[in-house]
Amino acid sequence: MRWSGIFLMGILMFSCSDSEDDGKGGNGGGNGSGSQGEIVDDELMPLVGYWESSNNNARDFLFYDDGTCFSPHPSDGNQRSAGRWAYDPETRYLSNTATNQTFLITLFDDASLLGVNIANQETVAFTKNNLAWDVLYLVMSDGKWRSTENEDSLSIAYSGGIYGNKLPEKPQNTSSRRYLYANVLLSTDVEKGTYSYQLRWKGREEMYMGMGEWEWHDTYFDTNYKGSITIEEPFSPSKCRLTLTGILEGTYYKDREDTDIFD
Repeated sequence: MRWSGIFLMGILMFSCSDSEDDGKGGNGGGNGSGSQGEIVDDELMPLVGYWESSNNNARDFLFYDDGTCFSPHPSDGNQRSAGRWAYDPETRYLSNTATNQTFLITLFDDASLLGVNIANQETVAFTKNNLAWDVLYLVMSDGKWRSTENEDSLSIAYSGGIYGNKLPEKPQNTSSRRYLYANVLLSTDVEKGTYSYQLRWKGREEMYMGMGEWEWHDTYFDTNYKGSITIEEPFSPSKCRLTLTGILEGTYYKDREDTDIFD
């Protein structure tokens, strides 16, 4: 697919089409294709993945193979922007609507990107790091996860809040503790490329401040609910599979139905 130099103006045009259903949770057939677009050309596949920027003005990017993308906020870990990305090999413009930036790419391969930010003429280098901490949260918080076997479902917010019918029963409130909702703590072993999770309860606890004063403070209460995470095809929304052990045990596919964050 080719896009014209109009990307220099930050305007992206995309055509969405359904491809063949690849099974439970794949494209088409109402199985969660959502905002799924057509897969990018093979020559653009090296751009798919997570890119860390050398310049905060450019920010980091997660490029999916369907032309959608995320960009985490450089200073606020609870925020990220969603949009679409495109690269025109003829003009060498790499554009995205998540940050409305366009780069003139001078060099790219499987591991690195080098280019110039059109807006301010700054040179920016990107390095691919698919095991970065942000990758797991971005992939996990994109859409809902539905079981490939039954009616189980999970929804994970970028801030860590988790919802679904497989969560353990909320603990009973006490006079000094109030339990609000479950929070999932995600972690990664970069060297081994493995992921794990721990469920904690977000709530409030009454704490003594001195001089006879007590105040309620937000806090996390640790639990013994732990497990491992295996992600297949994390940068392909139509093919991605999430397998968890522990209390959230199961295999899930990504469901973007009714998701409009990329529009």
